[in-house]
Amino acid sequence: MALELARTGENIAAVVAFHGRLVSTLPESAKKKIKGKVLACLGADDPHVPVKQRLAFEEEMRATKTDCQINVYSGVVHGFTTKGIESFGDPKDVMNAS
Repeated sequence: MALELARTGENIAAVVAFHGRLVSTLPESAKKKIKGKVLACLGADDPHVPVKQRLAFEEEMRATKTDCQINVYSGVVHGFTTKGIESFGDPKDVMNAS
């Protein structure tokens, strides 16, 4: 949600997205230049954020000249900041079950 708020052009200093989806729900006509800095922290094995989505986000940030840093943590999945997330099983299994 913070990233979407930044995409509206709101005058904010910075946003941080932890294991969030990087795609926008805003139509292109509603997007404005992000004014603040962006930090995105992702798990490399997060099935909710495939590599293709991450690359598109990087291109969006580059094209809009947004001051952005993307940290990709190897060997971790969605929700990696949640203590004991491993006990929930493989998130790919949950996605495939629906």
